[in-house]
Amino acid sequence: MPKHFKINNNYAIFWNNNHVWTLALNGIYEEKMLGFCLDEEDKTKVIHDIRISSKAKEIVIIVGNKINNNNASIIIWNIIKNKEKQAIDVTGTYELLWDDDGCAIVV
Repeated sequence: MPKHFKINNNYAIFWNNNHVWTLALNGIYEEKMLGFCLDEEDKTKVIHDIRISSKAKEIVIIVGNKINNNNASIIIWNIIKNKEKQAIDVTGTYELLWDDDGCAIVV
């Protein structure tokens, strides 16, 4: 069951600790679960947040470690292709910035 959501002009994004769903807002209202999923047995990792790019087809999934809050994985996910575009592991403080094309940059 989703606990959180964000919305832009094209999608409503819902998520809980392990799964992400999208709802297309294009008049058809297609709901689908993304191929991204955390192992429900692994209680050390959770989806902390999702950031929505200005690029309609991409979201950024931030996966955190419950044991060590200094570690995170930043996953850039293509909603249309339903697959990972890029994954970045970070330790310590990081910032998520957006370029002029709406692409995420981790610094």
